[in-house]
Amino acid sequence: MLKRLKKVLVGAGLGLLFVFPMGASADSSEFIHIGSNDLRGGVADEIDGYLSEYFSSKQEELNELLESGQITEAEYEAQNEAIEKEWQEEDLIINQLQLFKPSYMAHVKDISPDWSDPYTNIHGVEFAENLEMLSGEFTNPVYDLRPVSAAKKLKELRLPIANQHALTDLAGLENLEQLYLEGKGFGTEDEEMAAEEAVQEELGYYYDAIYTQALLTDVSALSSLNKLSRLDIYSEGALPVVTLRQGTTSYELVDPVILSSQFDGAEIEYHSYLNQGDEDYSFESNEEVKWEGLTGSERFLSFSFSVRKGNYSFDGEGQIPIRWK
Repeated sequence: MLKRLKKVLVGAGLGLLFVFPMGASADSSEFIHIGSNDLRGGVADEIDGYLSEYFSSKQEELNELLESGQITEAEYEAQNEAIEKEWQEEDLIINQLQLFKPSYMAHVKDISPDWSDPYTNIHGVEFAENLEMLSGEFTNPVYDLRPVSAAKKLKELRLPIANQHALTDLAGLENLEQLYLEGKGFGTEDEEMAAEEAVQEELGYYYDAIYTQALLTDVSALSSLNKLSRLDIYSEGALPVVTLRQGTTSYELVDPVILSSQFDGAEIEYHSYLNQGDEDYSFESNEEVKWEGLTGSERFLSFSFSVRKGNYSFDGEGQIPIRWK
């Protein structure tokens, strides 16, 4: 079976798999190989469903021809055998060789697997031109949102993200109706534990670790999404390091969050705070984050923000690492 697909090449160091007919020149554009096991499984499920309907309908049509006397029993057996063989070959390519024809990617509309890869990679989504939903149960966040920018028919997006300070890659998703994002302050749970253990070992007592990922503060790119009816974003992360001279006792930053047009008329709430032993500092404002009473021992400044308007919400927890000089 599948005699014409015998030769397999693996691109050294590239993670690419190309399959082509024996004796013919290699054409890597004939198939798509997706690097992520999780994404590959989600795509395979969608294509399997399409092929099952496609080949089942061909067999039903063949049955009708036989029952109406338009073909003989022998013709039926031969044509049915050909259908089953083609179906088996396609199944082998998809589920064993794990390759996808570009034309089949057009039938992928919902990708919602359990994402358990150590590094969540969504490269390959860009080939699913008719994708309408991308979600699932995630273990780790997505660092690169560029593949999503090609999914112009996407209606619902649910992702944990990391190291994104803005959402420019989503600006062209004109059909997006629901967006749910969770910005992670650490790349993985192991990274968070390691950071906390390092701080405790250095100081000799427990102290919050500094976030390793950038804080999402700019959602203005979503202003172009006129069909967006539900927006729910929560983000954790750090702003760039600030250098302060020893003896500096205060620091302020005016309106660090840039909102989209969905929040026009809404008022943002900022809460600045410090936790220094028994001394707590707290400051609330609708315009700025501010800290007073700095001693020169602070490792970072903490703040939170929240803004809501109807079905739109954007909340976050941020840190500003300090370099004392």
